[in-house]
Amino acid sequence: MEEMWNMLIRKNITPNQLYLMWAMTKSVTTPLINISLELRNLKTKGFLLEDSKLSPEALEIVEELSAFYKKRKKKSDIIVMGESAKENSVIYNEIFPKIKLDTGRNARSAIGNVKPGLRWFFDNNDYTWEEIHAATKAYVTDRELNNNKFFTCSQYFVRKQMTDKTWISLLADWCQSVRDGLEGPSENPFQEKIF
Repeated sequence: MEEMWNMLIRKNITPNQLYLMWAMTKSVTTPLINISLELRNLKTKGFLLEDSKLSPEALEIVEELSAFYKKRKKKSDIIVMGESAKENSVIYNEIFPKIKLDTGRNARSAIGNVKPGLRWFFDNNDYTWEEIHAATKAYVTDRELNNNKFFTCSQYFVRKQMTDKTWISLLADWCQSVRDGLEGPSENPFQEKIF
């Protein structure tokens, strides 16, 4: 609602003037306001044309107002992640072993915690479920070869929020490695120089 008030201030119009412009686009009456006064003010401000029709700018304001109140449809998981999203989410999660990590967390997170991350992942990346499963298997194998050192749980492997409120995804790095035909992403960007 605050956005609407800010728009009225920016456009220098009153709530009654906005109401009248909206009513004119919908062809409804406005019995509670002084129409002649508001029409005069709209004409003075350039929101009303000589033929008593709303100007393009006035129509744009009404459209902007309508956008505030339109119900936004949320895309379903099937649209975002594909027909077999539920099954593939479970397959992804079950690739992680049933072990307790050094951090005290389970390597295999609850599926309810993993699904929002996977949805975010598909919104922000273009990898397939096959690439995700292959990357996850490669990651788990790599961690097991390193005695589970620095193992990340299935929830944080998909995405993890950093202290600066940005998101990182180890899964995206591993998927890119799979796509590029590499063993895995570089863990240490700093290399030791021997002289």
